[in-house]
Amino acid sequence: MYWILTASILFYIVLLGGLTALFSRKHSWIVSLMRIGVVAVSVVASVPLSKLVADLLGDYLYTFLEGSLNSDMLNYMNDVPLAANSIRVIATLLVAPIIFTVLFVVIRLLLSVVIWILRLTVPALSNGETASAASISLGAVNGVLIALITLIPLCGYITLANTTMESLTHLSGSINTSQEQSVSADYELLASDSALGDTMDILEEVTGITGEIASDPMVSVMDFVGKPLFTWMTSGRIQGKNGQIPFSLTQDLPHLADSCGHLLTSVEALTDGEMTQQDKEEVSEALQDVLSSTWVAELAAESIGHIADVWIAGDDFLSIKAPDLGPMLEPLMDSALRVLSTENADMLRRDVDTVASIVLDLSSAGFLEENPDYEKLMKDLGDTGLLTDLLKRLESNVHLAPLNTELRSLSVRVVSVVLGDKLKETDEYDPMIAQLADELNKVLDMSAEERKEIIKTSVQTAFVDYGVEVPEDLAVELSEQAIEELGADGEVTQDELKDYFINHMDEGLGLTEDIIGDDFEVPDLGDDFEIPDIGE
Repeated sequence: MYWILTASILFYIVLLGGLTALFSRKHSWIVSLMRIGVVAVSVVASVPLSKLVADLLGDYLYTFLEGSLNSDMLNYMNDVPLAANSIRVIATLLVAPIIFTVLFVVIRLLLSVVIWILRLTVPALSNGETASAASISLGAVNGVLIALITLIPLCGYITLANTTMESLTHLSGSINTSQEQSVSADYELLASDSALGDTMDILEEVTGITGEIASDPMVSVMDFVGKPLFTWMTSGRIQGKNGQIPFSLTQDLPHLADSCGHLLTSVEALTDGEMTQQDKEEVSEALQDVLSSTWVAELAAESIGHIADVWIAGDDFLSIKAPDLGPMLEPLMDSALRVLSTENADMLRRDVDTVASIVLDLSSAGFLEENPDYEKLMKDLGDTGLLTDLLKRLESNVHLAPLNTELRSLSVRVVSVVLGDKLKETDEYDPMIAQLADELNKVLDMSAEERKEIIKTSVQTAFVDYGVEVPEDLAVELSEQAIEELGADGEVTQDELKDYFINHMDEGLGLTEDIIGDDFEVPDLGDDFEIPDIGE
């Protein structure tokens, strides 16, 4: 395909250059120079005019698109004004280069008529030497300039499409070889879903086509020459909550595609429970790279807030349900959604790395497995220092600090589940719980820092005495959580502590849900209804 496209572009440039050179034989070099000036004036006039016309057309396109949206998407657009404004501006900027080309041709023709009239009315313009080398050369330059200017939008579109598709499918040179291999593997795994697989096959096929066209030497040269003009035509501002946001199709659209691509390729990595440190670093770097775009960061923050609100209400977002992380992590997920519902761009830049690293670490520890080994999770959470590390990360981020409570509650749920049914159905652990209550009451009036070392030894010993090996970190955190929730009255009683563990065990196993549901109503069977006698 290279030679066909290259030959076509070269033929177009040579054809226009040759025709204008031949046409210039009839004019003096001054007229030929004036025609080059007409080209320059046409370019300068066409850019602002093209944006004005594109604004009107963009509003029409947005109105047309709005009529085809479903109710969920309309709610999203209403709740996230930046999304609606973005679509309107993107539609405007996408058509701006086409309108520029049309206006450039029209304005140039009109100005050419003006020159023709001047030649008829101003003798000095028609008395010069014709068919001179200067007039023919300037005429050829004029034709080449016209060809190049009219080719700039086409080559710009090709490059933009290729860059966006490469970002979406992560096949560009911006990622290293190991990332590309892992991305390809993720795509194969994700393609097990037929609908998603078909979509991905189409995306990769389109990327291959745009990549082949964009790599054509003449397209590359034209993109290099015309990039400043194309970027100027496709740049604007989008109204956000806090003012106007600079936006460029050539920079921000690939960033958005990159974020969507990482969302697709991270699904398998998040759920396979085998995240390596390199995987975590790559995901973190990818997220930060995406958020380096002001527009994407603002749009992501507003969108995440809207999605969180929708999921908190128990609804689906565009038919996408809230992530099901299982009963053990569900309270943490609910708390995270409440925090994320208040996001803004500045917070998001700080939060995204922390949240991603916590989810990835919990996934690597096995919390997202279908039937996790809770005793192993308890040891891993404490012995590896993971719990302490996660809490420190949250404490350094003021916005996410409320998740500390849920992480401590997670440690209580894990230990309670490990204790098992004996906790609820027998009194085997009653002496241990009584001892735990005594130990907690001894340090109730101390500060958290003062009682930390005491709790670490005494509480852990109480568990070990009854055959439960609770790591130090978990012993400290579950004690702090119990003191916070039960110690308000100045005493932690044995019965309160036992019920506390039982409730957390039920919560961790998903046994606290109302099976019947809040909407269930007992049917009115009437006053005459009698229970039938079905015998002994």
